[in-house]
Amino acid sequence: MKKNKTLRAAGILFLATMLTTCMTAGTFAKYTTSDSANDSARVAKFGVTVTADGSLFGEEYASKEGGDKPINFSGDANTGTVQVSTQGENVVAPGTKNDTGLGFVISGKPEVDVEINTTVDIDTVKTVYLRKGSYAVMSKLNNVTEENFVPESVYVKESDSYKHPTEYAADAEYYKAVNKLSFNDYDYNPIVYQYQDETGEHFQAYDDLKNLCDAINRDNPGITCDGKYKANTDLKTCTRTLTWYWLISNPESPYSPKDPLKDAKDTILGDIAAGSIVVKTTDDGATYSPVEAATGTTAATKGDYNLTVSFNMAVTVDQID
Repeated sequence: MKKNKTLRAAGILFLATMLTTCMTAGTFAKYTTSDSANDSARVAKFGVTVTADGSLFGEEYASKEGGDKPINFSGDANTGTVQVSTQGENVVAPGTKNDTGLGFVISGKPEVDVEINTTVDIDTVKTVYLRKGSYAVMSKLNNVTEENFVPESVYVKESDSYKHPTEYAADAEYYKAVNKLSFNDYDYNPIVYQYQDETGEHFQAYDDLKNLCDAINRDNPGITCDGKYKANTDLKTCTRTLTWYWLISNPESPYSPKDPLKDAKDTILGDIAAGSIVVKTTDDGATYSPVEAATGTTAATKGDYNLTVSFNMAVTVDQID
């Protein structure tokens, strides 16, 4: 009986202890929930480079047998080296060319949409040409006497013109018109410019640099890399190179221009460059006037000739907004 009372008392005590423990635990417990998040970003890659590589012209051109000069020479086996008389000046001449050229290389794989634009400042474009017409070079005569004087075969300078004299004058300076040339079909552009990619797939050739530059500004298909490119496009295929050649007259070559007056045209340009008295006539040789140099790039202002080559081309790559 006493034992049962003891067990009962112990059970009651244990139950009271458990209830106290539960109440204590309930006092310190709470509902809880949680979450976490993190993120990061980096700057999108651009990494596009535009490089102008190479050169178009040089101070000297190697003969065919040579090869020790910076730019190749395109002529027959008997043609020697073309070289300037004054350092610091580049030259072009019949038979010269540049196979390596001036290249515009666009490379990179940007992670943004980009747009490529190629533009040429037309006002800067000049190329070598001789305008159609009738030309001659005035060569001074030193042995004109009254006995051999023939008015129709000599000229005297009056103001800015050269005319046949009406009578002999012992103190007059007499000239003879030599290297006569007349052509009226089209202006003579001796240098041919080629613009192409390294595979040769995109190719354009023009004998007038201005026409080529006009085509570039019009975004003529195949000439430039101009256009919009999606992100992650590899731009390494956007390579264009400008080269040129001035073919020499060579009847034995299948590549020589079929122009019987080519040598005469080249000679007139060379005489102008040398400072000879090159003149032009509009009345079948009755009167000659000195030729006028180019004053602009338009047909109305371009003069009788131009002896220089120049242009300003820009290639830009911009991210598209």
